[in-house]
Amino acid sequence: MKKLFGRFGRSIHRHAKVWITAIVLITIFLTFGLPKIQMKMGNDVFVSPGRAIYQNSQTYQKHFGGDSLYVLLNGPRKNILNHKTMQDIARFSHKANHVKNIKNTTSVVNLVNSELKNKQSSQANMSNVNRAKLKKDLLSSMSKAQKAKLAKQAQASLTSAQKAQVQQYTLTILTPAQKQKMQALQQAAMAQAMQKTGGNQQMAQMAVASASQSPAGKQKQQAMVAKALNSGQKAKIKAYAMTILNPAQQKALQGSAAKSIPKVQNMSTPLLRDIFLDKNGNIQKPLKLLFPRNGRHALMVLNTSSKSSDMSVDVQLSNDVKNAMKKTHFNSGVTTKLAGTPHILGQVNAEVIKNMGIMLIFAVILMVLILALVFPVRRRILPLLFVLICLDDTFGIMGWVGLPLTLATMATLPIIIGLGTDFGVQFLNRYEEEFKKRHDSTKSIEVSIENMGPAVGIALIVMTLSFLTMFLSKAPLMQKFGMTLAIGVVISYFIEMIMIFGTVSLRDAKMTDRKVPKNKSKVTPLSRLLARYAGFVMRHAWPVLIIGLILGAVGFSTEPKIGVDTQLTHMIPQNMSSLVNTRYLQHKIGSTMYITYLVKDHHVTNPKDMQRLYNLGQHEEHKYTNVKGVTSVATTYKKSNGKFTASQSKINSTINKLPKSVRQTLINKPHTYATLQFKVNQNSPSKDQLHLMNNISHDLRNEKGMTIRSAGTQNMMFQGIKNMTANRDLIIVVGLLIIFVVLFLVYRNWRLAIFPIVPIMIVLGLSPLTLFLMHTSYNPLTVSLSALVLGIGIEFTILIMERYREELAKGNGSETAITRAISYVGQAITASGLTVIGGFVAIMFSSFPVLKSFGMITVLDTAYALISALTILPAFMYVLRKRYHKGSIKKNHFE
Repeated sequence: MKKLFGRFGRSIHRHAKVWITAIVLITIFLTFGLPKIQMKMGNDVFVSPGRAIYQNSQTYQKHFGGDSLYVLLNGPRKNILNHKTMQDIARFSHKANHVKNIKNTTSVVNLVNSELKNKQSSQANMSNVNRAKLKKDLLSSMSKAQKAKLAKQAQASLTSAQKAQVQQYTLTILTPAQKQKMQALQQAAMAQAMQKTGGNQQMAQMAVASASQSPAGKQKQQAMVAKALNSGQKAKIKAYAMTILNPAQQKALQGSAAKSIPKVQNMSTPLLRDIFLDKNGNIQKPLKLLFPRNGRHALMVLNTSSKSSDMSVDVQLSNDVKNAMKKTHFNSGVTTKLAGTPHILGQVNAEVIKNMGIMLIFAVILMVLILALVFPVRRRILPLLFVLICLDDTFGIMGWVGLPLTLATMATLPIIIGLGTDFGVQFLNRYEEEFKKRHDSTKSIEVSIENMGPAVGIALIVMTLSFLTMFLSKAPLMQKFGMTLAIGVVISYFIEMIMIFGTVSLRDAKMTDRKVPKNKSKVTPLSRLLARYAGFVMRHAWPVLIIGLILGAVGFSTEPKIGVDTQLTHMIPQNMSSLVNTRYLQHKIGSTMYITYLVKDHHVTNPKDMQRLYNLGQHEEHKYTNVKGVTSVATTYKKSNGKFTASQSKINSTINKLPKSVRQTLINKPHTYATLQFKVNQNSPSKDQLHLMNNISHDLRNEKGMTIRSAGTQNMMFQGIKNMTANRDLIIVVGLLIIFVVLFLVYRNWRLAIFPIVPIMIVLGLSPLTLFLMHTSYNPLTVSLSALVLGIGIEFTILIMERYREELAKGNGSETAITRAISYVGQAITASGLTVIGGFVAIMFSSFPVLKSFGMITVLDTAYALISALTILPAFMYVLRKRYHKGSIKKNHFE
């Protein structure tokens, strides 16, 4: 293997410009892949497309759309419950319904307008209103023509007895003057009759009575009375006539009046409040969801299409809805807030790009400082410059092969900066060491690549395979994270090797001995310190190992106690306006978290199936305390005064009369799919919610004739919790097995193959112990720490082992070989370890809590790996040393 790398080194030296040009051309090509990168932050990164819940969720979204957007109006109740605000809501709803990927809008305006069309439902929902005031305000809102038409209908419907009652009532409200006038008219009529009958009083009275009973006479008499009445008396007579109507007449009149009720957006403020408020002045029960906090807020729900799960769609959707809100010009006394998952995802897109820029800047600054302080060689900045090419190529490949940018893969940016710089530091450090000895760049490159190429290459193989163990996870996010890291480290290895040795070859080719920097000291202070430290560790090898193993075991014992958090709102910047608005919304209207099920049946609205669906929901609600409510087509039908014993046509008619925006979220047009939603306590822990979903799913799974399956965004999140932790122990075991097998195949020595296992196992135990002590849950990134620890930690141990083998080959004893390996390589891996730590520290500058937590834990884990490599590894090598090697702990090159 060394000969192969030696030839490769000579080729780089002889054809440095060709190799560098090839790297540049490849980089230019891969750069065109950057615009092709897609961003994914939804639950589909936690659940594989092949899983049943994913497919059920796709079916669910196809029929019922994606997550909803919410617009919340805030202000004093007088500003919410008024004519101007209702006009604004109607105008906004119209604009929103024309926004691409908005299916429909649910608001108090379209809901009440729909209810008013359904007379029976609207009367039931307004059973607790102040009817007297409602009638008064309704009449005041009518035009003169509408009022006249209604009065004429009431008058025409009166029976003879009722008309007589009206006449009697009319006489009771006449003034003395009016009575005298009426009496004078009667006397004039009598005098006229007396004249016609020749003074016969009896015949005159009969003639007057006969004339008054004839239709013409009655009409004339009514005209006389009407002419004598003032406007106030006429109003009293009309009001009295309304009070003596029988139920049939009242129903007919109400039907006519209902046709005259204006649409909500055209109602006067008093009429609106009559409809919205009950007798006690509180919002009516059916409207409480749309008027949270007793009318101090108004809620509009925008139901989205299935495409809203795409982040690029969410960006455009959020912008379009915000533009519609802006153009509506809501009432000046009202403020508006846009909330909901699509809005959050739309805003996350910009935050991701901004945070990647921040992490890149801080990573570069930290690397420059670290390299300047702890890496005292020429051209120390080269590894950092070349790692930028590694980043470009890694993300370019992501674009070309379709690897998405997720909360996990965006963290690869500082990780690749750290690991890529680490590789470059190892190559440059060995070259400088050889060049100072030989003053010959050709030979220095050849020797450096012969030794460091295989050493770092073996670490690369194990590191890559360790990252690929993430494919054992059931979460696509973990799998893609592992693949991205594997691609990144392989690219970094070759680019750093070619660019470092190609550049120094061009720069040092003609350097004379006089130009070569002279070493003032062969051994640096750090090397001396590490040599003494190695001696101390070997003298106390057994206590060091025992303490390390105890700490690792304690750490593994704490892991089952650590929870898992995959809630998107906990991972993204907490000051995002969309997230702040969504939490404000949840605070005002209560939980917006639902465990959702997709119901499939030949005909969901069959009376027996409707009854069964209703009973199932009620049973689960009463069984589990964390279930706060149930929503289905059956519960909504029952709230609309529907009866499950009704005929099929009656049930269908009642359902079809539901507002379209409500109906479309409950059942599809052919009535073959429906939704069953359980409102849950959003403050309960994720593991409790997962347990609740599993219990409900188990209860509903065996319903005969009706298929009920878990589906929807929230359920996929719960499944994601399970997927993130699935096979974690298997990943650790397979990773350790890979290390042993690869090293055994390379070295053909069981001791060398087992040396890295113990240090890394201790670090694997310390990682969960740290999380436990910090009271931190696993998240989609920290759950991958085992694979990262395996990948990053193995490099430190292999580099020390390789130098240990070199020293043994020179004839040194085990103790001296260990001391020299720790001293020479320890300085380099301390510098490279700090560069890796610097990359992870840069992650902590992100505004994403999930990245901050990941950065902090990985900084500690990398530090553990470095300390373990410098402490546990030499102790373990000393315990398992071959006794026949000569050497002394007390006397070595450094003392």
